[in-house]
Amino acid sequence: MAIAIAYLKLAISVDVGPGVTPGYSFHSSFRGLFGRTLRQTFCIQNRLDCADCPIRGCLYRRIFEAEGQGHENYRPYIIRHTGTRESRVEMELVILGELASYGSSIMHLLTRMEGREFRLRGQRHPLKLLAVTDSGGATLYRQGSQALGEPQPLSISYIPRKRKEMRLRFVTPLRLKHQGGLMGSFLLQPVLRSIYQRVNYLCSHMGREGSGLPPFAPAFEGCESQMRWQEMYRKSWRQGQEMSLGGLIGDVRVIGPSAQTAGLLKLGELIQAGKQTTFGLGKYEIL
Repeated sequence: MAIAIAYLKLAISVDVGPGVTPGYSFHSSFRGLFGRTLRQTFCIQNRLDCADCPIRGCLYRRIFEAEGQGHENYRPYIIRHTGTRESRVEMELVILGELASYGSSIMHLLTRMEGREFRLRGQRHPLKLLAVTDSGGATLYRQGSQALGEPQPLSISYIPRKRKEMRLRFVTPLRLKHQGGLMGSFLLQPVLRSIYQRVNYLCSHMGREGSGLPPFAPAFEGCESQMRWQEMYRKSWRQGQEMSLGGLIGDVRVIGPSAQTAGLLKLGELIQAGKQTTFGLGKYEIL
């Protein structure tokens, strides 16, 4: 199996004023602007809801409103706030599956976000797109230039390989439902299952071939975790209410992972784990 993936690193400038601290999370605000601009750019029947629209190939519909996903974490994109330095905000945009090949359309969309309203805590701030680079550091766009580059998608594969141990560090909250409620203490098996299901979905609905994954049967000798709950909120302007994005962050040590377990964890490092990855949640690094 192989999943296409395109990484874009964005530098934007937002004059947020003194009311927003450097640690403020911009995931939700950027996602809202991304979705609004995506619809205004590519939707040709914006008076219709996506469910009533006969045009199935619309880029807005495929990225933001595709049917059959059933869950937020199966959307084919990830938006993550990676840092803030004074008025410069750094974001990461990841496009998954065959939509990763729509690089020129995505770059066009990003340039159309210039000057549009970035909504923070009820206030509206114009956004300036400073630069866009790819995962290799190549500059695809720089403010003031008329030239646009096109990101080249990478291919990631499932490579099962047994290891003695693996150490993970969750840098954004892991939010995952287990046995009817949110997982309050770390359990490895539900995390592995969420990664497995997401890979299967991406390959089946956003790829050109099946996943080729063996039946789900991960194993490991032990798991130690030092995780804590970190709360995070977003304001939904569409629904007019505040929503929790809290989850577990911290370190995990997996002892004696089987080949399948190690292969799934390596994939999860790239596509993230759990619920609401579109807001940057479930991001971990293998140390």
